This record gives sequence, structure tokens and C-alpha cells, in this order.
Amino acid sequence: MAVTENIVSREFPTSIGITVASQTAALVTTHHDGLCEVNGGIVGFASGNRSKGELAVIAVLSDLEGKNSNLA
Repeated sequence: MAVTENIVSREFPTSIGITVASQTAALVTTHHDGLCEVNGGIVGFASGNRSKGELAVIAVLSDLEGKNSNLA
């Protein structure tokens, strides 16, 4: 919800079938999620569908957008 692009309401994901239960099921079957940490803090997140080779979400804290990978 705290993004600068593709902003949606808290209710929107549920309205299209994205719930905690559906995401939990996806993680044990088709999807893989990962966190990006810098100096012990979470700064980004990614999620994708392994079976289709599709990247679904890439998110990074807005103050780190456009920064290079040498943040440590």
C-alpha cells in the first residue's frame, strides 16, 4: 500500500481473490518470495511464479529507488 506506482486500496487484492490463504497456497506450490536486506533492515521484496517463470512483484523502499547495489 506504500508504493508510488500501481497504488491500490487494502480491499482490492481480496476483491480479486488475493488473500493470505491464497498466497500461502501459492508459496507451497508455484510461487517464491524473497526479501532484500541492507544493514539488517528489509528494504525490498520480490515475488514470482516459478512454474510460469513470471515475476509478479518487485518492490523497494521509495528512498532507495534508483540507487545502485552497493548500499552496504
